[in-house]
Amino acid sequence: MFQIAAVLGIVGSLIIIAMHLVMRSTAKDEQAEPAPPCAMGKFRKLIYILIYLAAGGSFAILALSGFIAAIGWGGPMHGYLLMLHCTVAPVFCLALVALGCIWAERCRFTVGDWQRCESLCGKLCFWLTLLFGIPLIFSVVISMLPIFGTRGQEFFYHLHRWSALAIVITGVLMIYFSFASRPCSCKT
Repeated sequence: MFQIAAVLGIVGSLIIIAMHLVMRSTAKDEQAEPAPPCAMGKFRKLIYILIYLAAGGSFAILALSGFIAAIGWGGPMHGYLLMLHCTVAPVFCLALVALGCIWAERCRFTVGDWQRCESLCGKLCFWLTLLFGIPLIFSVVISMLPIFGTRGQEFFYHLHRWSALAIVITGVLMIYFSFASRPCSCKT
């Protein structure tokens, strides 16, 4: 069942992106005004780039390694794939927290968001990605404790899988809508 849901979820998010691209190309909406130039220091810009690279790279590696096992053979990861997944996971956790701190202010909901679909959808996907990150991370950490027994470990394993599917769908949509909407201005 998870294999089918994973394929449908990933394909569904790609269909949403394709539909948005088609509707956007046929719609005659006015161009958004360009964002003001960013007044960010070089060091801060370098830190942001490193965080974006860590988040994007770890997101891609975790999604590929997790869904290769889930869709490919339907079972849990093992061997080098599992070691790669477990090695990259802490980088993703830290990058997700850093992105949450960096983007929280610019992803506040405002009255103007209701006029631009890209802005509203991007912000909604950002907050959903952070929300799904909580059970994604804690399900693995809690399952390592010997408190809940075998049934508890199975429950947390399935919670991790479904949270991973949700975060991949919302993460892909968030990345798309972040690029589809006009660039945000950054504050010093």
